[in-house]
Amino acid sequence: MARPDGGPEAPRDPGRRVRIPHPHLPDLTLTQVRVLRLFGLLLLFAVLVLYAVFRSSRFQGLLRHRTETFLSQKLARPVTIGSFDVSLLPPSFLLRDVSIANDPRGLSGPCFAASEVEVRGLPSLFGSRLELPKFRLVAPTIVFEVFDDGSNNFSRLSKGGEEGGLDVTLSEAVVQRATIRFRDWSAKVDASLKEAAFVARRIGGSSTSHLDFGVRRARLRIGEYETFDFSLGIGADLSPGRLKIHDLHLRGPRISLDASGGIDNLRHPTLQLFPTIETRGEALGQLFGIDVPLTGPLRIAGSLLVKEKGSLEARATFDVENGGALGPFPVTASGLLHVDTAGVLAKVTRAEMLGGTVEADVRVQRLKNPPIPVAVIAHGHNLGFESFFAAIGLPGTGMMGRGDLDTTLTWGPGGVEKGDGVGTLRI
Repeated sequence: MARPDGGPEAPRDPGRRVRIPHPHLPDLTLTQVRVLRLFGLLLLFAVLVLYAVFRSSRFQGLLRHRTETFLSQKLARPVTIGSFDVSLLPPSFLLRDVSIANDPRGLSGPCFAASEVEVRGLPSLFGSRLELPKFRLVAPTIVFEVFDDGSNNFSRLSKGGEEGGLDVTLSEAVVQRATIRFRDWSAKVDASLKEAAFVARRIGGSSTSHLDFGVRRARLRIGEYETFDFSLGIGADLSPGRLKIHDLHLRGPRISLDASGGIDNLRHPTLQLFPTIETRGEALGQLFGIDVPLTGPLRIAGSLLVKEKGSLEARATFDVENGGALGPFPVTASGLLHVDTAGVLAKVTRAEMLGGTVEADVRVQRLKNPPIPVAVIAHGHNLGFESFFAAIGLPGTGMMGRGDLDTTLTWGPGGVEKGDGVGTLRI
């Protein structure tokens, strides 16, 4: 038989195999495509079988028991897990009803519990570094307690994990409907945060993450004093070894606070804030047990330093604005404030009252265990007697004299009405 061009056809080799390409994959033959399809179906079948085995109640019970036993031994606390779940599209791993028992010295119940703990996406492991695309925590409850000896209910948990582990990096973290409770047994401080939410997202491809934390309902109580209700919002950036707080807002019916600051070294954390506080003088006694007979608008602005081991130091200026009063006497004042673990020292550099001026040092002896003792050393200049009697309800006495007053006064339980002091009056 002749070829189309007229030449004779090449003889066929009966032992030669002809390569037939796949119409859509020309680099592969039909046989190779069939083999790939077969392996693909086998792989899919194996994945579905493993998924079915994982979802079975028997495997779930065995996995839950092994995981609870392992974590309980590592943390030296009973750990319970409700169930596991895996999603293939999108890939995710989910734990339900996780709970870690609290320290026996603390409150009953768990120190940590959550209805859902989920990791979304495919984790990446590089040496000792584990990268998680997204971490989600739903309805967690966290109880943090500081005991009389200075230890806390999480310190023993951290000792249980001192053997080392992975450095975990999160691209995104979301916490929803959180409840957080803090108790300091020696200072008699009890704080609770409800309906809290937290979101952390990495900025672009950098190593910096932006953090947003908000609390819709929060309560603070010190000793037997009144409960302080407030809401809280924080915006910050977290970079390797450093936390920068851009905005911290606290709002309550009796106090508001705005601050910025951060932590320069997270390995040895020292928190520095620059707050501005607006409140009223009567709130000092109602909320914090600092029983100073001061009423009216009070504004404080300065810096706060909280060191690694819990010690604190604050320096600020304060102003008692128009409408303020010290007891029955109208007053406007300004001064300096120093706070540390030993107590509070307020230096009134200038106060205008009774038609004259006053300078004073007010010392709060300690910050813990109210009622808190208070000591005052005051020096008054050119104080008017007519203004004095008018302020206590006896106007029109006609006493036009003026005097200078040097006095010291201390009080504790029962307030200033049961205080002791001495003074010198020069007319």
